[in-house]
Amino acid sequence: MNASPHERRQELLARIAEPGIDLDRAAQRVAATRAGDRRRRRNRALLLCSAVVLLVVAVVGALLASNSADEVVADGELTTTTTTTTEAPDGSDESDESDGEPSTETDDGSSDDSDEIDPSVLEALPVEPPPARPPALVTPDPAPPATAAPLPIPAPTPDEPLVLRVAPAAPGATAGDLVTLEIAWLDADHVGGAPRIRIDWGDPLLQPVVLGPEAPDCTGAARPAGAVEQARARFASAGRRTVRVEAVSCDGPAGTPQRALAESVIEVNAPSFAGAPAHTVVAHAVPGSPVPAPLDQAIASFRPLDGPAIGLGQRRPTLDQQAGGGPATVVVVPGFAAGRLELLWPGQGCRATAELSAAPAGSARLVPLTIDC
Repeated sequence: MNASPHERRQELLARIAEPGIDLDRAAQRVAATRAGDRRRRRNRALLLCSAVVLLVVAVVGALLASNSADEVVADGELTTTTTTTTEAPDGSDESDESDGEPSTETDDGSSDDSDEIDPSVLEALPVEPPPARPPALVTPDPAPPATAAPLPIPAPTPDEPLVLRVAPAAPGATAGDLVTLEIAWLDADHVGGAPRIRIDWGDPLLQPVVLGPEAPDCTGAARPAGAVEQARARFASAGRRTVRVEAVSCDGPAGTPQRALAESVIEVNAPSFAGAPAHTVVAHAVPGSPVPAPLDQAIASFRPLDGPAIGLGQRRPTLDQQAGGGPATVVVVPGFAAGRLELLWPGQGCRATAELSAAPAGSARLVPLTIDC
């Protein structure tokens, strides 16, 4: 007949029993020791989990603090509560699970998993303090940005270019008639007075003229300056004329001379006199001969060889034109006949004359004057 487990256990205990030893009490102590070991292992596991949780919270707080420089991230107080429910005397279930070890029954057949532990065993357990919570991570306020020093204002760039523009006041001209040329100049760092302006009218019978000083004044401080000048002339030759203008001024802090060039094209038509074909004569004073007054102020007349004198009048306004090495005036002479050109200055008692040969209409020629005072 097979014996029950309880009976086999009692039989085994009877065989190994020794006089003076209470086996039941020893078995209870063994069971209590095992239960204490299981509780210590659970407590240590709970402490380890709590430490891991605190470490994770600290790492997450550090990451959040690094992402925002304006917030202070502090971990809230973390409290871990572990509740252990033991089996009540009325037979209610125990909340702690077994760790898989076989239970030990007592002599009366009851289980030893009642978790009733000897107080002396609990007092012998080591008490480990909970790990200290890491201090809250506090990100200091970022330092205010340093105030940048103001950028220096750059000085004006030296040697700014001289700007020059030229254009005729009217689109076309006629030989012997007045033409006006407008000359505009601008210099951002001009030094001294007005620039020297040289004009080449592009007429082969007229010499270039100079406006302003012979040499620019290079004294004084650099400053912005500019003006619009007017130059006047009477063309002698018909055709397409290219007027070239050169301006020379002083530039920059050092007063260095600089030059600018500009040009303009003017169409010059052939002359006429009283609606009839005519030609032009550029009458000029011989170098060294006395000139009582500007040639344009003299009253001009043309006396053909076979007819009466023809009055040509004065050239207005008075110009300072040069040709043949001396002062000159441009006179429109009618017809094709040969004759004499006379210039008289009222109240001066002086006369200038020139002998003219026949010339085709629209032509231009240079003749010297004989002045008698």
